[in-house]
Amino acid sequence: MDKDPPNINIVYKEAVRLYTDIDQSTLESNSDEFQNNVKETISKFELITHMVNSINIFSNNERIAEIPTNYLKLILLPVYLADLTQRITTTEREDRRCLLEKGEVYYRDFLQRCLDFEISEFEIPSKDESVEKSRPSMDATEKIKQEYKLNKVREERIKELNDIIDHGGR
Repeated sequence: MDKDPPNINIVYKEAVRLYTDIDQSTLESNSDEFQNNVKETISKFELITHMVNSINIFSNNERIAEIPTNYLKLILLPVYLADLTQRITTTEREDRRCLLEKGEVYYRDFLQRCLDFEISEFEIPSKDESVEKSRPSMDATEKIKQEYKLNKVREERIKELNDIIDHGGR
């Protein structure tokens, strides 16, 4: 007899709990335990993403008002995956570049969803445009500082969105 598929909301809640544990962890980011936690959490979010895609929860022609309230939180899946992917440590420069590119793909997916669902209106720069604009004006230290600040803003926004979702928009 086939086992019932896991409930998306239950798996999501567990994945967010694991993410919060990672975010508040005092472990060294390059420790085996921390890295295993990151990879386990990525697996959970990937499972949820697969579930969402298999039952076609989102459609590109939908607007935010048409998405059931209990599924709104799932719009954040690419953001979680991007952040977690960028927390994976590696000693190989090429591997690190691939992880950063994968994280960028997740962030771009999230931004595209925001456009598709008419949550926000902006133009996503092409990958080439964003690289060209960032090169001439910043040295490596400034890039790191800017990325750190941007990640903090993203983390705060994720927390705000989760609070709104958890409290029904109140």
